[in-house]
Amino acid sequence: FCLPLPLANAAVPPLLTNNITINLNPAKTVLLISGASPNDVLTLVNLYGQVMLSERVTPTVELPASISSGVYTAIITTGDGRVVKKLIIER
Repeated sequence: FCLPLPLANAAVPPLLTNNITINLNPAKTVLLISGASPNDVLTLVNLYGQVMLSERVTPTVELPASISSGVYTAIITTGDGRVVKKLIIER
């Protein structure tokens, strides 16, 4: 038998569909992010769920050499929620 478990709404920020864009996809060494504020945080997660990068958003984000070619999830966390995008890096 199964018991329903109540989930707290505040545990995960909601997904947003706003005007934040990530350009140069596929990327080589730089990401261009528009529509985000300086208080937002960019997190890059690989396919294994490992956080490869987490930093405050700037219009130009330089990718460290330690991030290899592959498919990543780019998560931009804002004060209102999260924006999630697929990102391909080609080195």
